[in-house]
Order: sequence, then structure tokens, then C-alpha cells
Amino acid sequence: MGKSLNLSPLVVVITLSLWGYLWGILGMVISVPITSIMLIVLAQFPSTRNISIYFLKMARLMIWLLRICP
Repeated sequence: MGKSLNLSPLVVVITLSLWGYLWGILGMVISVPITSIMLIVLAQFPSTRNISIYFLKMARLMIWLLRICP
């Protein structure tokens, strides 16, 4: 999932917890699409682009760590 959506597993777990707490099971089901949409929207505005870039870099770091630490 991290490779195709550019979301790190840590971000996915955090958003699962957050949306699950707010909306229950429905929030857990839609947590990844909501997070993906939020990152796309954040990347479109110059003032919030850094947040999107941060999550992208965190995803790449997590993928690299998973490759070297089986």
C-alpha cells in the first residue's frame, strides 16, 4: 500500500486510529482514502505543500527501512 499511495505504514496506523475513534468502523474503512485525498489537496497549495512532502518522505523512509530490515 505504501508504494502505490505514498503513505507510510505509520501514517496509515495513525489515521486508522484517529478516524476509528471519531467515526468507528466506518471511519476505519474510509481512513486511507480520506488521508490520500487530504494529501493530494495539501500538495496543491503552496502554503501546505510542505506537509504533503513530509508525508511523502516519511513513506519513502519506511519503505526503505522495510527492505533492509526483514
